[in-house]
Amino acid sequence: MEGGPLLAEWWVELSKEFVPYLNISAQLSNVPDQSVIQQMGGRGYPYFVVLTDRGERIVPGPSQSQFRPQSKKETEAALRGAIELIAARVLAAEQPESTACVAAVTILESLLIEGRGSEARLAEARAVDGVDPQLMLRLGVRDVVAVYTRVVSTLAKNDQAGRSAAFDNAARSMLAVHGDGPGLLDTRLRIFGDYWRLVFTGALQDGKLDLADEALRVYRRVYGADGQLGKRVDKMTQDLDAARTRAGE
Repeated sequence: MEGGPLLAEWWVELSKEFVPYLNISAQLSNVPDQSVIQQMGGRGYPYFVVLTDRGERIVPGPSQSQFRPQSKKETEAALRGAIELIAARVLAAEQPESTACVAAVTILESLLIEGRGSEARLAEARAVDGVDPQLMLRLGVRDVVAVYTRVVSTLAKNDQAGRSAAFDNAARSMLAVHGDGPGLLDTRLRIFGDYWRLVFTGALQDGKLDLADEALRVYRRVYGADGQLGKRVDKMTQDLDAARTRAGE
């Protein structure tokens, strides 16, 4: 995106000086705004919310029912979205002639704020040249995951065939989104793991074993030490080995 160094500078300053964070931990008697948790989308206590400087809820996001941070790293990752959007807005205000800066704000609002922005504005933003390719990639990943989630939500929990078919369709779509680029790079993004797992599956389906190997290496590097996800890495490794054996035959 245009003005990258300036955006990075704002990122550092905002991360030091501005913490848009709210912890609604109890419903207190004699406090006038008893509806604050409902306004923020919460259903119970404690309820953690990350806001922009305009009071817009960033976390929990559109695909999250709640946010209860368990570590400093998890909290910082949640704050990152608000800081990213605030910095992009500042940059767009300082460079109003830059269509790329304005488009980046529209895309970030769509990614981070539930129900924010019209489809028409988003369509215009998609067509703008000069927007950070990683930001455009995040938008494409979000679209694939949204379709997959919507399809799975209509299926019975025991419909394994339907769920498997939906996952395979999502994998093919994610492979198309991946294209020829380097792929998603920011390991802090919640969609990072889903992205590389779907790219891996799509590459296997398409016989692109070198890409499947690359996706597996990325996934293993980030999640291989995780107990539950480590088992998934083992299964992915077995699937790739089997595909190589079939290709050799």
